[in-house]
Amino acid sequence: MSCTNHVDVDEPLVRCARCDRDFCPDCLVLLHGRMLCETCKDEQVRDLLSGTERPPTASLGNRAAAFFVDRVILLTALAATSRGVMHLAYRVLHLDARFARIASRDAFLAVYIFVFVAEAMFVAWRGQTIGKIVCRIKVVGDRGEPAGRLQAFVRSAVTALLFFTYLGVNFFPRTWSFHRFPIVWVGVVLDYLAALFTTGARCIHDVVARTHVVKSEGA
Repeated sequence: MSCTNHVDVDEPLVRCARCDRDFCPDCLVLLHGRMLCETCKDEQVRDLLSGTERPPTASLGNRAAAFFVDRVILLTALAATSRGVMHLAYRVLHLDARFARIASRDAFLAVYIFVFVAEAMFVAWRGQTIGKIVCRIKVVGDRGEPAGRLQAFVRSAVTALLFFTYLGVNFFPRTWSFHRFPIVWVGVVLDYLAALFTTGARCIHDVVARTHVVKSEGA
């Protein structure tokens, strides 16, 4: 691993306390007891001058764990709904198989939208989804203020669209199952890969919504 600014420098590296990226000592400054890169130092100074200081950025490990918890909830709800509606339509109501698949697909989409709307409402309400509550991290605005309702829904909408590149494959007749993986992970990978290159380690949905994921109080 090399310095973010100097690819030819390998050792020693120090992690910026705000964006969690690695730098050589020459790229960091000490501010209020925290080692910060130049970009984060400028942001920290602006926050101090405005009277709003953003909490430390959540680690990528905690964010990955929160993502895992939230997506387990989503996939469980989708699988249960899809299979339940299919069974009801085909086995109980004795509908044609094609109509049963259509009903299952529509229920799948409805639950998919509902879960992401619920996540947006949780973020707007308390800055956390269930996964973030478990991992003790939260979503805030650019300056550390609580995320607004519009930010929460934009963030959730972008996440839903990018994750749909994985789940959306199920809407095509010949790939109506979870076992086919063409390039369906591309949206998820690109979304979270962005955290390695953006200031504040932000994913695409955070950049678009102008939000940050930080450690919650007491974490």
